[in-house]
Amino acid sequence: MDFLGVGPLELFFIVIIALIVLGPHDMIKAGRNLGRLLRKIVTSPTWNAVQQTSRDFRNLPNRLMREASLEEEMKELNKIKGDVEKMGSMGVTQLSKNAKDINKELSEVDKDIQKTHQEVMDTHKDFSAWTTPPVIESPSSPVINSKDQTLEDVATDLSSEKNRQSRVEQQNRDKDPLKDFANKQELEGK
Repeated sequence: MDFLGVGPLELFFIVIIALIVLGPHDMIKAGRNLGRLLRKIVTSPTWNAVQQTSRDFRNLPNRLMREASLEEEMKELNKIKGDVEKMGSMGVTQLSKNAKDINKELSEVDKDIQKTHQEVMDTHKDFSAWTTPPVIESPSSPVINSKDQTLEDVATDLSSEKNRQSRVEQQNRDKDPLKDFANKQELEGK
């Protein structure tokens, strides 16, 4: 523990030297006088000013950093303000020109999408013969080859086959990849 740059061992030596020089009786008077002097110094306005200045010097680096940060933010805000004023001075004509350019690009993209959709549909039609199972026509009068099979069993088998074929055809009609994509986009847009 240091007090005013004086450690405990140094303080002990100062007390011993004062005791030798002043003697035991004068040491008490000197201690009182020293205490009064220190109290006057600590309670004086000059001491308060010295303490405040010391605190200011300790906090100076932090304060400068905060102020520098504020200056940088002010520069950034002024730059943004200048950009906004420049955009305002650009005028409505420039903005409408930009809007027309964007609309033109969007119409070109829409045409490309329509063209791609048509190509996909044509390709789908070409492959439908490969993906659709052939339709088996039922004979007008069922021939029963097995003794265990009745006419009702044959009719049930035929109706279930027709139901399966109609479901497959319905699924093939419903399969349109671009239509599914467009439906998903509409749902996400809402």
